[in-house]
Amino acid sequence: MLIPSIDLMDGKAVQLKQGKEKVLERDDVFELLEQFSLYGEVAIIDLDAALGKGSNEKLIMELLKVRPCRVGGGIRDLQTAQKYIKAGASKIIIGTKCREDWVKKLPRESLIFAIDAKGDYWSTSGWQSTESIKVLDLIPELSNNCAEFLYTQVEKEGLLQGLDRERIEGVLKTSKVPVTIAGGISTLDDI
Repeated sequence: MLIPSIDLMDGKAVQLKQGKEKVLERDDVFELLEQFSLYGEVAIIDLDAALGKGSNEKLIMELLKVRPCRVGGGIRDLQTAQKYIKAGASKIIIGTKCREDWVKKLPRESLIFAIDAKGDYWSTSGWQSTESIKVLDLIPELSNNCAEFLYTQVEKEGLLQGLDRERIEGVLKTSKVPVTIAGGISTLDDI
């Protein structure tokens, strides 16, 4: 299954290379949602919130009125998570705060944990920090509290140069819940 993602920054859809350099920007977010919906479920990611530089919450709430979507990016407290679920998010994506106790108050089937990585290590805070814990060591701890993982190899994101297949295989073998893969997908063979 393909899950297109609309990454939001300053109210616009953007594509960032390795989470830093903007390589694409579009104003027509609602049209993009309609186009992407042809593939099924869509993810909406608030990059401003993930980076601690603002919020696209109002826009996300309007997008959720059009279509239920996965929502992520900067969800760092119970109230924000509950607000998106109540507004119709099909699932919410939590990264940096997925190890917090408040996450256990949310329905497990609504949770996707982002286990993004730089190399083998967990990347947090909008990919601005790299923790000392390896993703493969994190998976067993987290898998009982979520329905799915989102795994992105940060160094591959936005480059269209292929996947890190060896690391992906390790994640898939370690996880007992489904894993969505992102970062570097460039060919039908990657999919």
